[in-house]
Amino acid sequence: MQEDGNLVLYNTAYQADSSNPAYWSSNTEGSGYELVFNESGQVYLTARNESIIDLIHFSGSSTDEFYQRVVLEHDGVFMQYVYPKSSNSGRPMNWTTAASKPIPDNICLVRSQNLGSGPCGFNTICTLGNDQRPTCNCPPQGYVWLDPEDHTKGCRQDFAPQSCDMSKPDQDKFELQEMINTNWPLSDYEMYPNQTEDWCRQSCLSDCFCALAIYGFSNCWKKRIPLSNGKTHESIEGKALIKVRTVNSTQAVTECQKKDSISKPVIIIGSTLLSGLVILNLLLVILTLATCRSLRSRKMVSDRPKNYKMATEEESEMILVEWVSDCYRAGSLDPLVADDEEATGDRNGVERFVRTALWCIQEDPSQRPTMKKVSLMLEGAIPVPIPPDPCSFISSI
Repeated sequence: MQEDGNLVLYNTAYQADSSNPAYWSSNTEGSGYELVFNESGQVYLTARNESIIDLIHFSGSSTDEFYQRVVLEHDGVFMQYVYPKSSNSGRPMNWTTAASKPIPDNICLVRSQNLGSGPCGFNTICTLGNDQRPTCNCPPQGYVWLDPEDHTKGCRQDFAPQSCDMSKPDQDKFELQEMINTNWPLSDYEMYPNQTEDWCRQSCLSDCFCALAIYGFSNCWKKRIPLSNGKTHESIEGKALIKVRTVNSTQAVTECQKKDSISKPVIIIGSTLLSGLVILNLLLVILTLATCRSLRSRKMVSDRPKNYKMATEEESEMILVEWVSDCYRAGSLDPLVADDEEATGDRNGVERFVRTALWCIQEDPSQRPTMKKVSLMLEGAIPVPIPPDPCSFISSI
């Protein structure tokens, strides 16, 4: 309740506690004085003379038969609920929404804030549910929840972003998924008037910064990640064109998926995994993953599971990340550091490094250890648990 008599709802920036502009207002400047929740279950504004100037909420249920409460929910919706005092009321014995409408009527459609993600998290789409509360969803293709247990944290792209390296154009590996009556009002970085939809599509596909385009009324808006204040409603005109990788480009052929696949040659790095503790070297080694030269030996061939095909043909050595995992899981780490006496004499250290490397290449960012935790793992200060199979990472590259 502001000093000017206006009742407002606004959000604050977490930690800083700085307030943003109001997303709902009673528009009672100069007349409002007090907000009342009375024993009849009514929520209203009064003037100084105690006359009612704005009835905000009324449950329609008697306080003799129902407990009542009003709540400003975490998503910014002001709701009224009722709970039966006895089982004879004909209503379930739990808190249910009252007959009055929520405030605002549709939180998804309120004026977008310049900062923050909106009612749902970043890269999400907000729609009003049957319970008058916002329902948050990821775009239908190419996006997944950042935390499946907490949808307020938003969504992330589930594919490698488009390359901005002009020497390696890959725009042919992307397509635009269409969603009507959908918009992310903010996140614009370019706007082009008087254009066709085909022009808008091509402009977004050829622009590595463009995560999606909004087309309507012959105008084309290009937007970047993260997307904020996403919403779908019949009142929203135009359409969203969401850029995602084509299905074929995400189905990388790997040994994890197909027995007779052919791997790409990779650079062989020596034993820097153990001798070079610099993190950049570690990450480079993770991607190229060292010397499996001895895997061509007859002993290693006989020791390997029969459902893997050895890459010992086509004159070049073919080494997959998966092979390093195989060496580790088979307990044969010597081939990884065959020429390094220091590493050969410290088997526990080699195993610790390989485990850490396999954790660092997990596709799900939430599974990857922080840089501080990586350092502690490499130093042996904390135990390194057994890592998952790296098949998902191999698929992504």
